[in-house]
Amino acid sequence: MNLKMFRPDLARATILIVEDDPDQLALLEYYLALMRFRTAGVSTGADARVWLEQNQTDLILLDVNLPDMDGLVLLAEVREKNPDQAVMIMSAEKRAELIVEALFEGAEEFLQKPFSLIELSTRMHNILEMVAFRRNAESLVEKLSKEREILARYFSPEIVESILKQGPASQGGEYIHTTVLVYDLRNSTGLAEELGSERFAEIINMITVDLMDLIFSNKGTITKLTGDGLIATFGTRESAEDVHNAVKCALAMREYYETILPVAMEQGVELAGFGIGLATGRAFAGNVGSFRRMEYAIVGDVLSRAGRLEALTKSLGHPILVDARTQSFVPEVPVMRRFLGRGRGKEAQLFGL
Repeated sequence: MNLKMFRPDLARATILIVEDDPDQLALLEYYLALMRFRTAGVSTGADARVWLEQNQTDLILLDVNLPDMDGLVLLAEVREKNPDQAVMIMSAEKRAELIVEALFEGAEEFLQKPFSLIELSTRMHNILEMVAFRRNAESLVEKLSKEREILARYFSPEIVESILKQGPASQGGEYIHTTVLVYDLRNSTGLAEELGSERFAEIINMITVDLMDLIFSNKGTITKLTGDGLIATFGTRESAEDVHNAVKCALAMREYYETILPVAMEQGVELAGFGIGLATGRAFAGNVGSFRRMEYAIVGDVLSRAGRLEALTKSLGHPILVDARTQSFVPEVPVMRRFLGRGRGKEAQLFGL
């Protein structure tokens, strides 16, 4: 007999047969077993209810005329409890009203008795294909939701959408023009020794979460968390808006620190200070590593420059230092101090905001 061949994943499906005719039930179980389906057979609506409470099935073949209840009543109950449950109605009745009612109650198909096994297998194949597609779609949506939730911890919403559109992670990336922000909390080691690891972790987490919110609200992206500090980038193409966002974020971070300083003091926590370095320029951005561990990273002189500026904040006594390229985009922002340093063997201007 030329039965329709099913894909292996569809052939592993479980089918519940609800049929009061014992010969019909035995015949269906036999031929579905030949098609390598897992089957279960019951002859009453009550038995079907019990079985469904204890098991899951990919498809229900449901006869309309059951000895203890109307099959359409059972259909309505099943669909109410599980709206995604696939059901195929079987009946020898030919009334159009019955077909319409079955489909209205949520049946995927209405199979007229007597039917050929070829027709049965074809209809089942179509339903199970639809079930598999729906489950795959739900799985992808769930996976996408989880990935978005994870990415949202580190990236701005715009970057999250861009990353998700790129598909699976792989090595490689691109050169971008960006503004890099490097932040570091001063004397974190001494603070950890003074407060103890648990209390220190609590303080660091609170500050980090608040600073990340400030970065995201200014359209920045977290590229690295360093425990007592972080690295963020703003934009992928050099633009005044991105630089403005970075500077605005740095100033907001300073304001935040000034706000929490007295609160921390009241709780017996003495914060020693912070440093922020901002630099604008070209960098490589992308996934680096191997299949064992891959990380989105920024590599380039602009990152090193921002790091050096942050390191200089302590010795120069100014919490925010920016390079000349960054300052050129924000001439309206008041410069509190100007410094003359050296970079790559030549003089370089530094600006304290």
